[in-house]
Amino acid sequence: MPTINTKWFTSAMAGAPALSGSVGAMISLIDACLKDGFNLLTLDSLVVASNVATGTKASHGYLVNQVVLIAGASPSSLNGEWRVASVTSNTFTFAATGISDQTATGTITVKTAHCGWEKQFSGTDSAVYRSGDALSSRIPIRVDDSVGQYSTVLQAESFTDVSTPVNSCGTQYFKKSSTTNATARPWVMVADGKTFYLGTDWNSSGNYDFVSAGDFASFVAGDAFPARLQGLVAPAPAAKGHYSSLSLASWEDYSGGTGSAVCPRPYSQVLGSISLFQGSLCAASMPSGANSVSYAWALSGNHGYASNQAQQPLSAPSMSDSGYHFVPVFLLERASTNRTLRGTHRGMLHVMEQLPIASGYQILEGVENVAGGLVLMVASCGAVWNAGDAYFPSTLAFSLGGW
Repeated sequence: MPTINTKWFTSAMAGAPALSGSVGAMISLIDACLKDGFNLLTLDSLVVASNVATGTKASHGYLVNQVVLIAGASPSSLNGEWRVASVTSNTFTFAATGISDQTATGTITVKTAHCGWEKQFSGTDSAVYRSGDALSSRIPIRVDDSVGQYSTVLQAESFTDVSTPVNSCGTQYFKKSSTTNATARPWVMVADGKTFYLGTDWNSSGNYDFVSAGDFASFVAGDAFPARLQGLVAPAPAAKGHYSSLSLASWEDYSGGTGSAVCPRPYSQVLGSISLFQGSLCAASMPSGANSVSYAWALSGNHGYASNQAQQPLSAPSMSDSGYHFVPVFLLERASTNRTLRGTHRGMLHVMEQLPIASGYQILEGVENVAGGLVLMVASCGAVWNAGDAYFPSTLAFSLGGW
């Protein structure tokens, strides 16, 4: 049965859960994307012709490059996960290479494919999630969704029940909305069976604050704890980018020294959590004595921070080839006296060109040197130091190929 590891989801997809300032909204979103799927339909027909399968269902709502799960079809080779290649209002297609021309039989269903995560424990407005992939770290997180505007997320090495963590690693926050009501807020998620990134447009301004949890790609041989929780370090940011770290491109601390992503154990594997900081080959440190109003660290552009000083950013798209160029985002383990590279983000990239998109999101196809050739770019904000600083726009990029 074919599977596609990396998937993307947005609030604009048919049947997608609504994210709002309501109790339980974050758990509903995580359930739908990571463990259940959504928009389950029964097809009117599924026909293969010239290595292309066409599913027919009025107003199906699926999008190009969305991953769907087919079940109940005969031949069984049509069952599994497929990336949508084209759509009309009543049909969608996907590549069916090697499957002979025919009309499939059976009660054939389709839905937005999930990522195979597990809800290990659940309670009143709370749940513990972990990867279902046996090759992952399976480090769990607990989502407490009992408050309207944000969820409180705790990472631990394990849980014995929804209320009892073992070796807690740190608490961070996932922002849902700027208001405590049922007003739906736009969101976008990129995920696979080990890692997820979630962006929320929590004040409906057109760009997204990102949080993340799950595994990273570790440089440590046999690393048993290659996981991190990367959210907001406080529940009430002054604006997008404040208390955030996933849009940060500097090796330095941020938000007044409050920390960054939390990892269960250092590279030595000794008991005790440690902070991870991120940066790319383009990352810049805050210049000594600089006014932080002038400098916000954005994870797009060639200089790693936006400034009212003339930094000569690379134009978007590139003037040389009309394209965009990407480099990995590294994770730095920072103890009190020593620093070491621990690994890289899985699937998240630094786009070299400055601010490729100003709002919303865009999928690039045919990208060279990126697995699968698909990149999702999402408008975000650079992280800032203090609440009154300037919030420069940024762009986050995610490979949609296998991580």
